[in-house]
Amino acid sequence: MKNRVIIRRVGAAIFDIIVSIIPILPLIPRLEELQLHFSVVFLIDLFIVGCIIPIITKGKTVGDSIFRIKLVTIEGKEVSRTKIFLRSVCYILFLAGISSELDDKLSVTYLGVSFIAGYIVILTNKNKYSENLTALDFLYKTKFVIDNQ
Repeated sequence: MKNRVIIRRVGAAIFDIIVSIIPILPLIPRLEELQLHFSVVFLIDLFIVGCIIPIITKGKTVGDSIFRIKLVTIEGKEVSRTKIFLRSVCYILFLAGISSELDDKLSVTYLGVSFIAGYIVILTNKNKYSENLTALDFLYKTKFVIDNQ
């Protein structure tokens, strides 16, 4: 069960990143002309996909819906919108802090390595109470479960 949720979680995260990149693809050739930094534009899109949409849908991103998983409390109850917002903002601020300090290529590489490392930690964690916890799940006492609806 744990591995099925992890696979779906990774798929949903990748899908959400792709959804966040698609709207800015037409801007990429003009970023310098528009004096925009790719990371800033990407983080705005990520905020919409990773924060606004989950608040509206009570914990589901577009990727979560497609991969049929949902965010719940450790007890399995619905997560409050406040907790969803705080959890999402922490994640986005983490990404913003990293991307503002690094150039675009290094930033994308670092984010990719962080993404992979985070899921390796989940997969190799033998703690029976961890279920599928990342640092944010642990901090906000949330987890992902398969959504059977």
